[in-house]
Amino acid sequence: MISLFDMLALSVVLLVVLNILARLANKKKLHFAITFFFLALILAILSLMLYYKDFGMHMGFINASQFSVLIAAILTMGMIVVQLIAYEEQVYTDFSLLSSFSYTGILLVVMSSNVVTIFIGLALLTVPTVFALLLSRKWIEAGLKYFIVTALSASLFAFGAATLFFSTGNLQLSEQGYSLYNLVAFIFFITSISIEAGIFPFNLWIPDVYQGAP
Repeated sequence: MISLFDMLALSVVLLVVLNILARLANKKKLHFAITFFFLALILAILSLMLYYKDFGMHMGFINASQFSVLIAAILTMGMIVVQLIAYEEQVYTDFSLLSSFSYTGILLVVMSSNVVTIFIGLALLTVPTVFALLLSRKWIEAGLKYFIVTALSASLFAFGAATLFFSTGNLQLSEQGYSLYNLVAFIFFITSISIEAGIFPFNLWIPDVYQGAP
């Protein structure tokens, strides 16, 4: 019997795949219809998961806890609002496609129970932004600068993951304890996320990138 989590995973995959197909057709209304329908469906599934308390570990990489499902539902509502606002923009078809990848990345990060899943989620979250900046020659400088920042952030995160694996032999968050190596890995992770988010004192790249961004 298919579970609510299976339905959630299938809906997210269909959201991305059908957005790719809609982009090939270059139909703005089709993009909006697909995105809005599946986001509403995902929100309904998340609401049912909260109501029936259908939580638990899945595949060893995802932890659909009550808190993570609640955060995912809030982010989904925010995503629906963003789609409604962005629909009037000329580049909505590209935005809809790229934002579907970013949304998938957000869900992976929120529901992750493994460092590898967090890394993949962060990549899905940030790489579409690089492509969005490279859509026009006017933004290519900003796109290249942001790509360098993203690559640096990913490298630090990978170093942290390697340190964690060297210390414990696994990357499951629930199986980590306190040690010097884990502390070093934690510093790598915090630095990586701080650079990506532009948190002080790692925000020196923001003016250059945002100045050349659309």
